[in-house]
Parts: sequence; structure tokens; C-alpha cells
Amino acid sequence: MCGEADGTFDLIVMGHSIPHEDKRLMIRQCRLTCTCPVLALLRSNEPPVEEATRSVDSAEPRAFVTAIGELLDRNGSGHKLAKGCTD
Repeated sequence: MCGEADGTFDLIVMGHSIPHEDKRLMIRQCRLTCTCPVLALLRSNEPPVEEATRSVDSAEPRAFVTAIGELLDRNGSGHKLAKGCTD
């Protein structure tokens, strides 16, 4: 599901429309082969996804962009957001 070898992905983003328990199951499955960070987008009033590296409310675009930048930087992927993306 997440690649045959670690290093295939820099970041996994789980969409807000995926049911909460399915997100948890999918992340656990990914962890078997991949150690990259997972950002879970949440519906309103949905609790954070315990297995995710980070969870953000999908209605907060600035939080989403900030989280991506921080997770990519922390992961050492070398990817950077374009200047102005978080302004």
C-alpha cells in the first residue's frame, strides 16, 4: 500500500472524508513498510488520529500548509514550500 521499501514517500496525507477508524487502520498498515510522516485531515469535531504524526482540521488551510512544511522539513526530504505559501 505505501511502497515496498522505506523512503518511497516523503509524506502521506489522509483525506478528511476517510472514516476515522479506516484512517487508523490504513496508517497502521502503512507503518509496516514506511516510516514517513502521516498528516491526517479531520472533519469538524473529529478527534486527532492517534496513529498519525499530526492531525489538522480540514477547515483550517493555514494549519494544513504549515503542517506540511513542518513535516517535510522534519523528515529531511529536502522539499520546501514556495515562499508565500504560509503568508
